[in-house]
Amino acid sequence: MRSAHPRYLAIIGLLLATNAVALFFVFNSPQLYRFKGLLVQDASRFSNASGRATVLGLDTAGYAIFLTYGQSNSVNSGQIGYVPRHNVLNFHNGVLYRYEDPALGGQGQQGSVWGRVGDRLVEQTAYAGAVFALAGANGKTLEQLSRPPYYDYLVHEYAALQQQLGRVDAILVHQGEANHRHRQAGDYRRAFLAFEQQLRRDGITAPLYLAQASYCGNSVDPQLLAVQDRLIRELPGVLRGPNTDTLIEPRYRLPDRCHFSAEGLDAAATLWVQSLIQASEN
Repeated sequence: MRSAHPRYLAIIGLLLATNAVALFFVFNSPQLYRFKGLLVQDASRFSNASGRATVLGLDTAGYAIFLTYGQSNSVNSGQIGYVPRHNVLNFHNGVLYRYEDPALGGQGQQGSVWGRVGDRLVEQTAYAGAVFALAGANGKTLEQLSRPPYYDYLVHEYAALQQQLGRVDAILVHQGEANHRHRQAGDYRRAFLAFEQQLRRDGITAPLYLAQASYCGNSVDPQLLAVQDRLIRELPGVLRGPNTDTLIEPRYRLPDRCHFSAEGLDAAATLWVQSLIQASEN
């Protein structure tokens, strides 16, 4: 059997390469992000509500109602074991549950900071309780979180909270580790501006509390922290969240040097509550 002529092989290779490039640009065009979302399923969210205590007919008028977003430190990647003492609730699939780790709706099956945040808010403010809906996704850049399926889940949870509880007091954003300068994830400022503008176009008017975060097993990224600081100072409706890069001592992190230990979750919750009480745009 005769082998193919080298010239034909070169032509075939060129055609395949051209088609690959065309597909890359087509499937990364903004017009087809939502089509991609139909193909990329966000299936790793914790949703096993068996044994969870539901809360029915609750008047949440005196409650703080938050939607959380970001990457792994905004969901269930910390040390597990905390049990809230006060009226801290978890909103998921249109149902209110007593908050427990791992929180429903978040990726991962460990612990999160939000049960502690809720307890401290009740203890330090006039809130009767707190509701948290988790929408973050592990290890995602800001660009990825601005696209389906992750962004669509955020919008869905926001709409569900509005419909069933009447409001969303704020969106709490902890993201930045995946945009560390060593990961070459692109222009953070441009990505955040696009993300914030997309939220507003989609009718999401709640203020954003933006954490300053870059550390995950590598080093602090001062340039990224400076960009986050500038966004907080410049953008109306973007308020100052905690600087969790102040919590990089080994006692605050699990052995992976990225996710928070129980002591780290305690410290991060204290910082979050300080930010929520101060509600600062500076």
